[in-house]
Amino acid sequence: MEPLGATASIVAVLELSGRIVKYVNAAAGSLESRRQVRHEVRACQSLLQQLKDEADDSEASRRWIETVKTLEAPNAPLGRLFLTLRIIEIKLAPRKGFKQTLDMLKWPFTETEIQKLLAAVEREKSLLLLALENDSRKLLVEIRSRSAENSRQLSELIALTGEIFEHNEAKLSHLTGLVEQLHGRQDDRDAAHDRDLVLDWLSSIDFAIQHDDIRTRRQPGTGKWFLDQPQFQNWMRGESPVLFCHGVPGAGKTFLASLAIDYVAERFCGNADVSMSYVYLNFRQQHEQNERAILSSILRQLVQRFAPGLPAVVKALYDHHHNQGTRLTFQEVVELLNKVISLFSDTFIVVDAIDEATMVCRDKLLVELLGLRLNLGVKILVTARLIPDIATSFEGMPSLEIRATRSDIEQFLHGHMTDLLPFVRTRGELQQQISRDIADAVDGM
Repeated sequence: MEPLGATASIVAVLELSGRIVKYVNAAAGSLESRRQVRHEVRACQSLLQQLKDEADDSEASRRWIETVKTLEAPNAPLGRLFLTLRIIEIKLAPRKGFKQTLDMLKWPFTETEIQKLLAAVEREKSLLLLALENDSRKLLVEIRSRSAENSRQLSELIALTGEIFEHNEAKLSHLTGLVEQLHGRQDDRDAAHDRDLVLDWLSSIDFAIQHDDIRTRRQPGTGKWFLDQPQFQNWMRGESPVLFCHGVPGAGKTFLASLAIDYVAERFCGNADVSMSYVYLNFRQQHEQNERAILSSILRQLVQRFAPGLPAVVKALYDHHHNQGTRLTFQEVVELLNKVISLFSDTFIVVDAIDEATMVCRDKLLVELLGLRLNLGVKILVTARLIPDIATSFEGMPSLEIRATRSDIEQFLHGHMTDLLPFVRTRGELQQQISRDIADAVDGM
């Protein structure tokens, strides 16, 4: 049996609809019922074709693609519509031999069966109409709001399926398998939805988008000197679990922090016992990047490592606060962070630009982060300008000055020579002079 995920696409349902219309036209008897089936199926065809055309239009926005994905997702309209139409097709499909001639003499559905099947088609068609508004968020809300009713109607359809195909075990088994996939996917979707609610409750701050942006702007091949430093390698091995990286503004601290994050992620890719989280601080966001929000974001990133489930301690605390209508206190965040980290054999935390947090936030963060190092052996890497009170917090711990190397600067300039005017791109000596003079002038920034 082909997986439902592969079959319940717009193209697959369009093809199935076309076959049904042909079968209806070839059938005999019950003219009014045949007209009803043909009308409903063709109406669905028209809506699906409009959606497909919009999604295929290269000039259309990505919102149409998101709308189509919403329709094709688990427990979405296309899966149920495919199942309903498949029942109709199996009943209408011509038989072989003499039995085919006999079957052509009568319409294979009772009035009750037709009304139930058409009602199922109509329910999904109304969602297709909503999809044409091209608002995937609104569509998703409506799909979820109808979930319970659709499940009940689907159960009735399953019972009807059993009555229609009670003498054809193979076809009944096929359809039952599709139904089980729908139910299984609904369970998976519900579990994923519940998990997302817990993660959003922990924190709404997502540093992954910022990290991806920094990574795309990082010049390929630069920063290798940083990864090769003994201080960094000792930090990776846990010989020195704290590394304080300091430098002047513009020295490249944020880009090297992103390089360290990617290096750790690649090194331990696939190792579920090792966790990693990171923070990019920005003085423009001090009002939302307080100590509780930052630690909550770190906590969320670590909890995400338990996909597709959640640690029991997190779920229990969520249920307690959800029932009370409350949120985690700062102390609860700290305690939960300790409990979650203890579930891993090794944890890395990278905090970039801690000097851009408020002084109160910075002090509390450093106390808690360095406490994680003492209590749980967490590996902490922090970048900042060389501010006295920050430097004092890391006194006696390994540190590394961040300063743009000449090789990195020249590699960056070489990668951007094509941005200059044509007369520069055609003169090798001029390019060398530009690289040399700029590398001299920037002085490590």
